[in-house]
Amino acid sequence: MEYGDIKFLVRKSLNTEEGLNIRLKIKDVNLREIQLYRGKTKINNIKCKEEFYCDSNFIYINNKSRDLILEYEVLIGSLGKHGKGGEIEEDLISFMGEQILMLPVEMLTMNDDLKLNCILEIDFTNLIEEIKSKVYSEKDYKSIIPFKENDFNSKCVGGAWSDLYEIMKSSYTFGFFEEIVLKKEYGEVHLYSSIENKFLNDSSKAELVRNIKSICDYYYNLFKIDSLNKKDLNIVLLRKSKKENSYILGGSGKNVISATFDMNKKRDWQLLSHRIFHAFMDDLLKSRVYHLPPNLWLTEGLATYYENLALESIEKGLKERLDIKFKKEIANLYTRYLYITLKEPSRFRIIPMEEGSIRSHGKIEFLHYTKAPLLIYFIESLNNSCGNKNEIIEYLINNKEKSFSMQNLFYNLLGFRCDSFASKYLFGNSIIPLWDLKEHLDDKDVICTLQEYEYILWTWFLGEEENYIKDDLREYNKNIEEIISLRNINIYNSYLTKEIEDYSKKLSFLLMAWIIRSNVCSVSSQDENIRYKLLKDKVNLRIWKEFVQQSIKNKANIR
Repeated sequence: MEYGDIKFLVRKSLNTEEGLNIRLKIKDVNLREIQLYRGKTKINNIKCKEEFYCDSNFIYINNKSRDLILEYEVLIGSLGKHGKGGEIEEDLISFMGEQILMLPVEMLTMNDDLKLNCILEIDFTNLIEEIKSKVYSEKDYKSIIPFKENDFNSKCVGGAWSDLYEIMKSSYTFGFFEEIVLKKEYGEVHLYSSIENKFLNDSSKAELVRNIKSICDYYYNLFKIDSLNKKDLNIVLLRKSKKENSYILGGSGKNVISATFDMNKKRDWQLLSHRIFHAFMDDLLKSRVYHLPPNLWLTEGLATYYENLALESIEKGLKERLDIKFKKEIANLYTRYLYITLKEPSRFRIIPMEEGSIRSHGKIEFLHYTKAPLLIYFIESLNNSCGNKNEIIEYLINNKEKSFSMQNLFYNLLGFRCDSFASKYLFGNSIIPLWDLKEHLDDKDVICTLQEYEYILWTWFLGEEENYIKDDLREYNKNIEEIISLRNINIYNSYLTKEIEDYSKKLSFLLMAWIIRSNVCSVSSQDENIRYKLLKDKVNLRIWKEFVQQSIKNKANIR
């Protein structure tokens, strides 16, 4: 590697309230052209003595010096799908490494078996001195950072790619927390809870601690952690943002996880479980290959599958209170998958093994968090004659020293069924046949579940498609039901129509209503812009409205 020691000096920005000033110094540079990856940094005010230019992903520097010094500012706190990306206040500083750090591309893409011959250091001393609360006390003020050299310094010596990944993904959090040690056997798990978490009293705190420990115990067992293979973890439960009253996501690495958490919300438990899964998998399976397409869908599918399965380990009372049931959560995912795959077949014709060629953020989100966990569940169901739900992860653990191959994984798990499975579901777009999940589906909740999914889809696609619009499913009422009853409608074919109707009457109704609407407005079901044409095009909105009104009049005349 053509670089010496790297140091980031982090200070408070003088220009923006939630901004940071970063001074990057790279010593002993032996390259004329340096390419720094911008990633998720919201960067401005770049200063450098060397010539440089930027695009949306990189900073290119024409270097003529032995030591490179680059100064820039980053903005913390942009709103994302899980809340506010970090917070900078007197009582709390929390953000993710990739929000503030820029590293040379060669480092971020180096092979798994290479190690840096340099030190990578991040110094927060000036930042804390500039921001810390007037009631600051060393006893109460906690510093939770990866590669911790001292309270305000992170230092990684001779790191591998997995260490750089941790530096970028991890949370860097400073603030007032109560600390509880959950585990000491086979590694330590430290739980930090913001002293301002309003939902906690003595009894709820005890319940919280017991159940987070249960989830950690589950993952310690799943990943076969023992005295020869220890695992440390820091879980930081943040307060809400004071200004926006929104959740804060501080980062999620293999050693430090930081986010707002409310123990009375099921989704918070699912997200925590999801992040803990990644912390264990990233620690045990250190290769880049699991973070790159076409393998990334497998990693994310496993995380979503286990975010729900691991919650089976928490106490019965909490599960009942939050309605946590593994099969029910999978059934809800399957209902969402059927709904959107059949509603917009052209947009959601997404092939897992073509993940690397998908350019749409929304489609990637759908693959990772809707379709992939269902494929994991399906594979485990095919191989579940002896009741083992963990064959994929066990294969990965048992073969962690070998080069990973998706082909070897599926041949090992599925044997003679592998080619057919791959053709249909990995390289094709056949409907995943999980119809038996109807036993775990409450049909009266389907429309509410899918209305929520409409909102989720909107958050996924909004950034790339300004015309993306949510469908208001409440508009498909009894009048539409009566229109459907007078028509012979197939959902693509008679077999699928029957399977959907047997699975969920409400889902069948919504899909048939959509088909009628597309037929009335003369929009092909295979049109990738069908959503815009049916829900936003003024002519089609008028056609649909007039059709429904005329149908109601015709019904009244018959009576």
